[in-house]
Amino acid sequence: MIIDTTFRSDLLPGERVLWSGAPARGLMFRASDLLLLPFGVMFTAFSLFWEWMAIENEAPLFFRFWGVPF
Repeated sequence: MIIDTTFRSDLLPGERVLWSGAPARGLMFRASDLLLLPFGVMFTAFSLFWEWMAIENEAPLFFRFWGVPF
């Protein structure tokens, strides 16, 4: 392997190169994303709605800051 001989001086005794190259490019979705992506969009939309309503209706300061971390 060319990479193995190129970096042989950087490896400790007993170490070897297992993989070289570049990761796959582009968007990569998993099956779990079918549930997580819509949930994330709804969660974000609700937190923005919460902040908008709290500021618009002049809610107490606690409620205005409650939605900020979300």
